[in-house]
Amino acid sequence: MRHDAMKKFLRGLQVGDGLRHRLFRGGAWLAIGTVADQGLRFLRNIILARLLAPEAFGLMAIVLSVCSLFQVLTGIGIKESVVQNPRGAERTFLNGAWWLSVARGLGLYLLAFVSAPWIARFYEAPELERLLRVAFLSVLAQAALSAGAFVAVKQMRYSKWVLIQQGGGVIGVLTAITLGFYLRGVWALVLGFAVEGTARCLISYLVCPFRPGLQFDPENRRALLRFAGGMFGLPALMLVYTEGSTFALGKLGSKADLGIFAMALGLARMASMFSNQMVDLLMPAFSEIQKDPGRVNQGILKVTTFLALAGVPASAFMALFGSQVMEALYGPRYAAGGLALALLFANEVLLVSSVPIATVYLAVGKPALLRRFSLLRAFLVVALLWPAIRFGGLTGAASTPVAAMLLAYGLQLAQLRTVTGLEIKTYLALWLRGLLVAAPFVGLWLVMRFFFQGIRPLVELVWLGVATGVVLGTFAFSAYRQPSVRRYLWRFAHPAN
Repeated sequence: MRHDAMKKFLRGLQVGDGLRHRLFRGGAWLAIGTVADQGLRFLRNIILARLLAPEAFGLMAIVLSVCSLFQVLTGIGIKESVVQNPRGAERTFLNGAWWLSVARGLGLYLLAFVSAPWIARFYEAPELERLLRVAFLSVLAQAALSAGAFVAVKQMRYSKWVLIQQGGGVIGVLTAITLGFYLRGVWALVLGFAVEGTARCLISYLVCPFRPGLQFDPENRRALLRFAGGMFGLPALMLVYTEGSTFALGKLGSKADLGIFAMALGLARMASMFSNQMVDLLMPAFSEIQKDPGRVNQGILKVTTFLALAGVPASAFMALFGSQVMEALYGPRYAAGGLALALLFANEVLLVSSVPIATVYLAVGKPALLRRFSLLRAFLVVALLWPAIRFGGLTGAASTPVAAMLLAYGLQLAQLRTVTGLEIKTYLALWLRGLLVAAPFVGLWLVMRFFFQGIRPLVELVWLGVATGVVLGTFAFSAYRQPSVRRYLWRFAHPAN
């Protein structure tokens, strides 16, 4: 029986033209590209943390947040409109999408160039003026990305999208590492960021050639603007949630604290490193099956189950050993960010778990539902930020987004039930499985933490990794041998359509 199940699973991985096969091939490409890209960024941070002061990472955090702010204030979902619209691959539709994107990018760069001095004065950091003007070249390049790249995503030809995104990322990371040895300051990070965006734009035209024209179709133009109107404001609300703590801590705290926070945030975001790729993977899939709520629910449940089984134990580990992780990777001066790392990591697990639900809203053409949830979450962040940082400092800044997400998640689940009929209790039961899986690991880690007091963090983490691997292997083997365990961990209800 077990061998038959294994054969069935392996047959599912074979090349085919069905939705499942396309999803698997696309997921494999996205996973490979993301792991390579994040691995290089992780290595970059480890190296540069020993070359640059925390203040440099603090300034770069402000630069990245401002760039994100300017982009999302006018975010209109160009790529999403191409993917979602049945006529998105038509030449006239792509022409309109490209010109709209470029016009937006030029406007953003001019706005950033003019406002850079005021932003520098607000943060009491004169060097920000030049840093921002150079960094925004990446934003301008991103706006001119080949529209053919969006068609590749629509058609699930993810190998091309990975080459564009991760190819530019690799070039930018290598540039930052190289310049770090010579410049020893924040300019290494900023120039690496600018090179990354430019490289990504150039690669997009090599991989997905596209020559923009002036032929437009009135119906396509209306569809593009209608979807853009529905998306307007959503990225800004998302930014308040993801970057609000960075903006506030940059103003209310020291640049050194902001640098430690930025390094903890960068490490925590490895938990959600596949979130963008998950959207690229699920958006066309959910769009294709949007008239079958039962299949949509099965997709949500399966993805969320995997995330819960992996994310809950990982979050528990960070809660126990966050300081050791920060010190081992970045040095003793970053150990103070241990609790912040644990909170930010838990937040990223919740964020990536909400991606399938948000993608469903976009796939069925109901971005207003996502805006409603995002508005509540952003409001909670704004309401909590000042008192959290005022009384909790670095830890308060890290606790704000996870608190806002937890409080707003109920609305997300209630809205999902109106769209697909998925019951809230069915969804929450998935997280109970994650807690049960985490329990034996937490017990092991507490015992080891007691006996390993006083040893070097790196040595402690190595021993923890070995012991965890042994327990994980034993648990996986037992689950494989026991059908009842497998059925419990990977059991899904079948909601009515």
